[in-house]
Amino acid sequence: MPSAQKVVQQIRDFRIIWLVDKSTFRMTILPLLVAALICVALPVRTQVSYPTASQSLPSENEIVAEEESMWGSFVGGQIDELGAKMLPDFSTVSQKTMSREETLNAAQQLHLRCQMAPVSINHPEVLSLSPNVATIVYSTTLTRTCDHRTINTDYNISTTWVRRDGRWRMGLQLVFVIGGFAVQSE
Repeated sequence: MPSAQKVVQQIRDFRIIWLVDKSTFRMTILPLLVAALICVALPVRTQVSYPTASQSLPSENEIVAEEESMWGSFVGGQIDELGAKMLPDFSTVSQKTMSREETLNAAQQLHLRCQMAPVSINHPEVLSLSPNVATIVYSTTLTRTCDHRTINTDYNISTTWVRRDGRWRMGLQLVFVIGGFAVQSE
C-alpha cells in the first residue's frame, strides 16, 4: 500500500502532466486518484467496529435493572456493594463534582444519621451507545428520615453505564434537584 506522501507526490507529478495533456488525466491520473481514495478509505473502514451477534446492544430492561440494583445498594447502606458498581474513575456531579471515594464517603455518612426509603425509577429512557456503553435518564424521589424529620427530594438523574470484563459499572452520574430544594416534614 503506497504511503500518503507517495500518493500526494504522484498526484503532484501527474497534475503537471495533466496541464500538458488533458487526455493523460483521463487515462492515467483518474484511475490513480480512485486507487488513492480506496487506499485511504480502506484502513478507515477497517477501524470501525460494529456489534456482532455476540455483542448486541444492551436492552432497556438490562440497564434499568442495573440502576435499580445500584439504588438497592445505596438505600440498604451496602457501601462496598455500591462501590463495586462504580468504575475506579467514577464521578458524580450534583451540587459539586465528587470522585468515587468522595461519593462513597458521603453515602456512608448519610447512612450514619438517616434511614432511606426505597427509590423508584420513573419514566426511564435508555440510550445504548454501543454494546458496552449505555446511558439512562429518569426522575425519582429520594425520601430519607434524619433526626425524626422526613425529607423528600425530587431529582432528574442521568447515569452512564460501562461494561468492563462482562460487568456493568457506573462511569458518571449527573444528579439535578428538581425545583432546587428539598421538602421537609415532621
